[in-house]
Amino acid sequence: MTITSSYLSRARRARVRWALGGLLCLLLAACAARGPIDQPDPSEAPVASVADANWDRWSADFLEGYFELYPATAVRAGRHEFDGQVPDLSARGLKARVDRLRRYREEARAFAAAALSVDRRFERELAIWYIGRSLFWLTESRWRTQNPMLNRAAVNPSVYLTRSYAPLPVRMAGLTRLLEAMPLALEQIEQQLDAALPRSYLRRSIGYYGGLARHLKRTVPAVFDGIGTGASQAALQRVNADAIAALTAFREALEARRGAATADFALGRDRFVRMLEQREMITEPLLELKALGQRDLERNLQALLTLCREALDTPDPQACMTIAEVGKSLDPVARGRAQLPALKAFVQERDLVTIPSEEEALVEQSPPYNRANLAYISIPGAFEPDPLPSVYYISPPDPQWGEAEQRAFVPNEGRLLYVSVHEVWPGHFLWGLHRNRAERPLVRLFTSTTFSEGWAHYVEEMMHDEGLSAGDPRLHLGQLANALKRNVRYLSAIGMHTEGMTQEESEQRFLTQALLDPGNARQQAARGTYDPGYLSYTLGKLQILKLREDWFAAHPDGTLKAFHDELLSYGGAPLNLIRRYMLPAG
Repeated sequence: MTITSSYLSRARRARVRWALGGLLCLLLAACAARGPIDQPDPSEAPVASVADANWDRWSADFLEGYFELYPATAVRAGRHEFDGQVPDLSARGLKARVDRLRRYREEARAFAAAALSVDRRFERELAIWYIGRSLFWLTESRWRTQNPMLNRAAVNPSVYLTRSYAPLPVRMAGLTRLLEAMPLALEQIEQQLDAALPRSYLRRSIGYYGGLARHLKRTVPAVFDGIGTGASQAALQRVNADAIAALTAFREALEARRGAATADFALGRDRFVRMLEQREMITEPLLELKALGQRDLERNLQALLTLCREALDTPDPQACMTIAEVGKSLDPVARGRAQLPALKAFVQERDLVTIPSEEEALVEQSPPYNRANLAYISIPGAFEPDPLPSVYYISPPDPQWGEAEQRAFVPNEGRLLYVSVHEVWPGHFLWGLHRNRAERPLVRLFTSTTFSEGWAHYVEEMMHDEGLSAGDPRLHLGQLANALKRNVRYLSAIGMHTEGMTQEESEQRFLTQALLDPGNARQQAARGTYDPGYLSYTLGKLQILKLREDWFAAHPDGTLKAFHDELLSYGGAPLNLIRRYMLPAG
């Protein structure tokens, strides 16, 4: 993990004091483990010690154990000895997973934080936090019995089909093992589901698992036809047919539950607050968080109204957005490809942040089973032995919609430009380049959504402020429209999960406050029911803006690039944790 020079100078001044204190701690076992908030000043750095070596051994063992519990995570991270493995998803298997995670958390807490070097102390806090995050979804959220999507990653074959990490025969062998295990895994997921499931969870799950069945039927033969021996081809065809049949049966079983479906998707206030605490280290009162989001919504609405009135000569925001639609490209994949070189050049010319490699992102149409969002990026794992390309996926409209709704779904130039900023330069893709180069293994692996999505959303506003859309108000409209969509996500997440807001009420807000078309508004409101954490975009952006303000107050001669580089050196940790290390005296 990168530590800034000013940070190191403070550490050196404290070296002798911490060497003695850390040694005394070890000898007398007098330093009790403390929680992630009650920690010593991060600027006080001890010398390397036996505790550091013990931590390194434990963290390596923990990483292997975590990969055993979550082999799909290991595969996505680039640890391909776990290819094809699927964990036990039965009630007994999940209980064993919970027990093991709790044991790991107690072991991490038993390390005296004061005896560890700064980077290992940070890594310890990261491990304790991420274990708690994992336990929340398994034990507190109700998703094990209510949400068929909870364990979808365990049966997702996309790595084997789209990531060229090994020769095709090797990838085919891993996929064969995964497909062979898929029917039992789906059966175990279904066995734990309640009879009555939330309607929105059902819709999302039916679309996902049905789309995955169609994807396997079409894509597996296209990718692996003629690969391997006759016996391996026959095995792949057999297990693929079995997996497709199991996915189809699972989809049909979910379809049969529609009659008993409920509108009870909400986490509830207590669980929502726990989710923020466990998932993102957010402990601020919910009313304060809501007020923060409301103010940002009003700020962006006012900016949009001012832009419409002064630059586009209309006081009507809907008419203003119609102006922005002029010249809209109906091929967003081609437009996305064309935008990326100019965005990279803009980042380099203004020296906004270090670009640590020459890697580039590909742009493709998203697969049919994963089109819940307009766009997303797939970034290779931090432990891949060789560099692999990231893929920026852009979704077409749903073919079941009417023609007008499909045309409205396709983003205009301004919106797509800032989606490309968000996903690639300097958003998720650039963040991934930094994260995958972190020195500490757990820093490379464990990521906070508020950091990853907050960074990607923050850079949209930062790039505009640095002049990206200068001279073209329609491009600025794209940035503001994307920000308003995240503002309404933020308030919808709080409203739907803690205040009784309905999905229909959320959809109306996306129409009137985010100025979305009906298809996007419907999609965004539905997502809020099964993704309560989608407030992380605005929440993370606001946290980074506040951290930047305070960092510059402490570093009056600092640069934007220095701030960005230091922030990215912490991987994707929760921003409240990073804040205590970047501003240790604050």
